[in-house]
Amino acid sequence: MSEDWSLFGPTAQYGLFSVAFLAGARLLYNLYNSPEPESFSFLPWADDLPEDDTVVVDCTHPSLPTLSHHRGANNPTGVRPADTSTGIVLNALQARSGWNRDAIVITHKRYVTTNHFDTDSFLSCWCYINRKAALEHEGVLRHMARIGDFREAFLSPDLITAHGAEDHVTFIREAYTALKLCCWINTLEARLFSAPYEARDCAAKMAWFLPRFERVLRDPENAWGDWQQEYTRVVSGFDLLAGADCMVETPPGLGLAVLSAPEPLHYYSLFSHTIGYDVVLMMYDDNRYEVEEKYTQFVQLVSRPTWPRLDLAPLAAVLNKFEAQFAAASAIGEEEDASTPQLELQWVANSLTDTGPLLRLQRRGENLTKAQRYGHPYERPIYSSAIPPRKMQAIVQSFLGFGLQGLKPEPGGWSWADLQDINQQIHWQDWASCLLEQVSRGDLEQAAAAANTPAAGRRRSLPAAYSISGNAGKQPGASTTGVAAAPAAAAAAAGLPAGGDLQQLHDAADPTFARGFTSPVNLQRPGLPLPASASPPTLSQPSVVAQPAALAALAASLPPLHQGNPWLLIYSTARDGISLATMMRKAEKVAPSLLLVRDAGGAVFGAYVTDAWRYAPRFYGTGESYVFQLEPQRLMWGWVNTPTLRNDFFQYVSHEGIGVGGAGHWAISLDEELLRGSSGPCDTFASPSLASREEFEIIAVELWHVH
Repeated sequence: MSEDWSLFGPTAQYGLFSVAFLAGARLLYNLYNSPEPESFSFLPWADDLPEDDTVVVDCTHPSLPTLSHHRGANNPTGVRPADTSTGIVLNALQARSGWNRDAIVITHKRYVTTNHFDTDSFLSCWCYINRKAALEHEGVLRHMARIGDFREAFLSPDLITAHGAEDHVTFIREAYTALKLCCWINTLEARLFSAPYEARDCAAKMAWFLPRFERVLRDPENAWGDWQQEYTRVVSGFDLLAGADCMVETPPGLGLAVLSAPEPLHYYSLFSHTIGYDVVLMMYDDNRYEVEEKYTQFVQLVSRPTWPRLDLAPLAAVLNKFEAQFAAASAIGEEEDASTPQLELQWVANSLTDTGPLLRLQRRGENLTKAQRYGHPYERPIYSSAIPPRKMQAIVQSFLGFGLQGLKPEPGGWSWADLQDINQQIHWQDWASCLLEQVSRGDLEQAAAAANTPAAGRRRSLPAAYSISGNAGKQPGASTTGVAAAPAAAAAAAGLPAGGDLQQLHDAADPTFARGFTSPVNLQRPGLPLPASASPPTLSQPSVVAQPAALAALAASLPPLHQGNPWLLIYSTARDGISLATMMRKAEKVAPSLLLVRDAGGAVFGAYVTDAWRYAPRFYGTGESYVFQLEPQRLMWGWVNTPTLRNDFFQYVSHEGIGVGGAGHWAISLDEELLRGSSGPCDTFASPSLASREEFEIIAVELWHVH
């Protein structure tokens, strides 16, 4: 090569170097300075989005790039994170001016989409489309997204000083403008469309709000009539909480804010007093309470560390025992029959993976609608408890203090795998027994107050002396006599199980959808390999969940009557949006069917069921049902018929979610938003966990009708 190169003189060599340099410079210039498209537009969520020209905001997608604060998002590494998806979109737009290839590539896509409508998702789309106006009003838009998602508004000078920089807000008038605009969106959404948090008219809402928002953004006072009623309620409620008749307490080391007010208020009023905290105990007159774990624990928050989320089911179980105890004592004191109507109430809690788990007292058999669950506290019934206020607060503080021992807030939050591991390690039965002993001694409030110190360095369970007799929850070398006897006796007196773990505490309360029914035996067995087949089924459209080879094996496993028949796609999260209600509407009278799920860890699994899916108060289906895994292995597990054990837990749907197999643990359970799920050892089919982890994030769901 050196001899060939020497054939060129110095002038020629210089010329060749110049040409190469200019070509490389031109390539870089085109890469970093290619013109943006002349316009950008919103595309409704669908399964055939243009893959090379679409960005997904405020949610996740299995293949498309995202600008989202949700865990598992496919965000470009060169774009700064933010607390809200709107903040991330604005960061990407700002990064275009530098030599940031990631920002340039993702912001040159012509289309933006999302799978739902709320303030943050709407603003993410609007900012992406209307770039100049978005950057002009950056602080107001960032703060609007915070108010909409976290219900936190900076409505006082102190809040602006402490937190304004997080949203690039300098003046309090910007925070009030953001609140007015949020109230404008809320009011018109409720007036013109379906209730918030419903997925069915997301595209219609976007089509209406996108062209109208900039006018109101530039002159909010011109739309005064549309926002002033809700705005006045929020501001007056915020001021009320700061007054003499209310109280805001923040016990240290728990991430807890305790709000006391005469009546339920607007969420913006309440949570604006809880900025920096992750759990809220709301206490109203007449012993009315709610506990809520905030959305700050659900997404990747970057402005501050967040505490790990605890499963509220053990707290609900203990509160149910105290509810009965205090109600009975009150009835005896008033010389009434102990079967007071108070006992018709029960404490219930949403699952750990809910966007904002709510613990509340409700009537047996009563279920909140989705609009009530996610609506403001004054929009749903809140019943009086028999538990006195200070005892209620002490119980909640004791619950958090015990569960958070040895932990501290983490920047960026906690993964679902972390939260699962943390909650599985907590010996809640130890806590329940110790709590009952404190109540019997009359020192519950004092013990809770003494425990309100930072939790760093403390152990995750009680010392061995407080261990409870029994196999589960027992610490190595712990004595089963002495000090432990008193808590065990107290537990027995209150009707709590005297030994055990989290599952027993779940069972002590009324069953929640997050768990199956406990089975006294373990029926697990290896799965059967799916039959090999080279002929995939005839599909009405391609699957985004499973590969053709996996579907071919699954088709060969079907009952002979259905082998070789075409498959009709009834529901797909990619095509129809993420909503259990939508799936149930489309699945009406469809049987038999195949439920397919892909999780964030790459596992693909599902179930074959014989009955049409329907809401029902009990399980249904037949023994022809089976569950299967397609990735990472191709295995199936059929029904285990045990004559001595009821084991017919095949299909179940409520407004809390959908489940298959309910003995021991759900073989498959998906929440009502089809965002999170659970799969564990299930005795209905003797199957292990089918997912990549017992608690998993859902990437896609499909329901197929096999004719």
